[in-house]
Amino acid sequence: MTTKINLKKSRKEILRFIQIGEASLKTMNLAQKLQNSIQMEKKICEVWFYSL
Repeated sequence: MTTKINLKKSRKEILRFIQIGEASLKTMNLAQKLQNSIQMEKKICEVWFYSL
């Protein structure tokens, strides 16, 4: 019985780790997209500023 409980528990923990990993990957992707959009805005502002 104890091995069954341990397997269930470890399976839950593995699933939790996978969920945490997926969440952190999504966060990293969002951060990358945000950084890219900020860089684009900077470029647009620079171009606009120099065209004045």
